Amino acid sequence: MIKVDRIKSAFSFFDRLSPQDRGELLGLDPRRWSRRAWREFWGDMRAQMIPQSLTGSQMLSVLPPSFFSTPDWSAFATEIKGISEVLRWPLYHYKVYTIAGHTTLQFFDQTEGSAAQGRGDTNMKVIGQLPGNEMQVVVGIHVIPIPALADVTGVATTGPIAARDWYTALGLNCWLEMNVSDKEYIVAGPLWMFPQTWGPWTAQGSSGLTNQVQPVVAGVPSNQSAFHMDPPIGILPSRAFKVLLRWQVAQTVATVSKLGVVLNGWKVRAVL
Repeated sequence: MIKVDRIKSAFSFFDRLSPQDRGELLGLDPRRWSRRAWREFWGDMRAQMIPQSLTGSQMLSVLPPSFFSTPDWSAFATEIKGISEVLRWPLYHYKVYTIAGHTTLQFFDQTEGSAAQGRGDTNMKVIGQLPGNEMQVVVGIHVIPIPALADVTGVATTGPIAARDWYTALGLNCWLEMNVSDKEYIVAGPLWMFPQTWGPWTAQGSSGLTNQVQPVVAGVPSNQSAFHMDPPIGILPSRAFKVLLRWQVAQTVATVSKLGVVLNGWKVRAVL
């Protein structure tokens, strides 16, 4: 016979688990939940936040619990009605980094049509905002330097050029600002805080070697070093937003290069 105290202890343990851990423990699939099951699992408050049309949809299967802590969630919940598609979607923009350097670089102020390299530079459809039927849930931010090939390979007589230049460009008196609807959502620096977590990673060669290779990425390619937004930042349709990279003093580089920002996360959109 099982003692009552043990039953109470088991329920107490389960009650202390996060909703996500409860789901993993029981093997639940939220895509198949009824409205009642969703309410019983998350509680009445969060259940009411989810529009009826989303119950059991793909939306609930991908968004983490922290999504409901997104700033301006009430506005997001109102506009999310009718959404029927969620996509894994990095929103990106790359710009030229000049030899003289910059004190400010603004991103997401061009479109595929206006950027010099089209989709090679950005996947924005509208300047400085998202289309009226799309939202972006930002769960990670990455700053991506792309040094000129001449600074990465070739005969080096003065040491590792790319590593030297981008050490200061990403680490010396610099920071990132993100604004949505003229409201700041993050200000943080140096830019090393936002590693790209992918791309080439090479070992530094000694001075004077032909085809010298050197670290050219902001952080080892590993998701463990990513900068995660928790809670996420929600960018609503048709809201002005921008990301600014700033330097107290412009940091020079040997050769014209490129620098980019990626807002990693999900695109939430209506299927028209």
